[in-house]
Amino acid sequence: THDPMCRFVAGLVALRKRHPSLRRRRFLTGRPRQDEDRPDIAWQGADGQPPRWEATEDACLGFTLARVAADEADLCALLNMGVEGRGFRLPNLPGRAWYLVLDTGRPPGADWVPDQEQVPLQRDEIYLQAHSLVVLEGR
Repeated sequence: THDPMCRFVAGLVALRKRHPSLRRRRFLTGRPRQDEDRPDIAWQGADGQPPRWEATEDACLGFTLARVAADEADLCALLNMGVEGRGFRLPNLPGRAWYLVLDTGRPPGADWVPDQEQVPLQRDEIYLQAHSLVVLEGR
């Protein structure tokens, strides 16, 4: 059955629709927009520090997209491309909290967290299964 795959793709479409930051018409620069103090995109490694681009053995990468609309949540994607699970430090988000939206380390059909089940994360680190992607919204 293709039901889990259809749900997964439908979730991706819904995520894109609710995030204008995923539909930008300009290239990301890593610098703040005129009306913001945060960069349009910030890259990080699992330790929360800027990634070591030259380190080919690093199998973790994350990025945070700053919101472009006042009513939009920031978006954070964390990728563990390694063969083992590992902790990932969450980006600092003053005055707001991160909410788990998607975790591909969960079984198919349970990877998307329904809106009514999303709760603010109470920690500064999240665990990613091997070969997985986690998407968080900052609200």
